[in-house]
Amino acid sequence: MSLSSAGLPGLDDQDALIRFSADGNSLYVAQGDLPIKVYRLDLATGRRELWKEIVPSDLAGLLYVRPPNLSADGKSYAYEYFRVLHQLFLVEGLK
Repeated sequence: MSLSSAGLPGLDDQDALIRFSADGNSLYVAQGDLPIKVYRLDLATGRRELWKEIVPSDLAGLLYVRPPNLSADGKSYAYEYFRVLHQLFLVEGLK
């Protein structure tokens, strides 16, 4: 069963479910690669409101960013990202 057929108005197949709001009337969902757009989806009407766009401040070596975890009151969040940084040195003239 796809998310859009789950019976929740406004839910899209590209939505990553994060959590319900503290009052239970909304659902936080995330979409996109970068920036990750987090929406607050009203469960009664299907209306979505952009809550936050999340992107790390430094994109160097960034491979992926996971959707955030939100606190129950929606005031705090944390997210995980993975990056690979390497250094390459060229040494010439060694004998």
